[in-house]
Amino acid sequence: MSKLNKEELIKGVCITLDNFENVRDDLDTIPYREYLDLYVTYNLFIDDNGSVETKKVTRADLENVELDDEELYRVALGNTMRMFPPKIDRLDNIINGLLDKFNGDMDSEDFPVTPYLYLSNINGFYGSPVILYDKLLCKISELLEDDYYIIPSSIHEYLIVSEASIDNNVDWLIFMVRDVNRTCLDKETILSNNVYHYCRKSNKLSVIIK
Repeated sequence: MSKLNKEELIKGVCITLDNFENVRDDLDTIPYREYLDLYVTYNLFIDDNGSVETKKVTRADLENVELDDEELYRVALGNTMRMFPPKIDRLDNIINGLLDKFNGDMDSEDFPVTPYLYLSNINGFYGSPVILYDKLLCKISELLEDDYYIIPSSIHEYLIVSEASIDNNVDWLIFMVRDVNRTCLDKETILSNNVYHYCRKSNKLSVIIK
């Protein structure tokens, strides 16, 4: 890939959100910012003769483009929201949709109705940055009419559940996250071992670490 110019960077830079273990080896060479227990980094999407090429943005890429950290973040967040809009659905609908793709003996009636929502982007791939989208978390609280917990399922998606739906039992949520991370996910797809809490009154997302 040739050296980046400012126009290419502004057009194609997007946010990625990951955990420390997945980015620790790159932190000396890439721009980043810390967010709760996570790290915001940047990828570039470039149209290469009809195919999309991705590249991790480095400090060297930024040397000649005159973008400071705040402008880089603002531009990348805007691009990410535009290119990868959020998707919110009931978890039951996601499960039913998956069942429809298979010809097994399972039926949606085999699964209990859950209070969880599914949150990702419309692609369902690397949806972790959606929690940074402007006003999205506030809109979810309006939908639920409650404060709520955000459960990192992987780097691709989250589950959301209101406080009232689980009787504020955050210990169970933390156990669930860590058990799934330990038994079901590859290291590269784990987002966090912690659970997040959104408060309507303060409009703040916080991390619960135990």
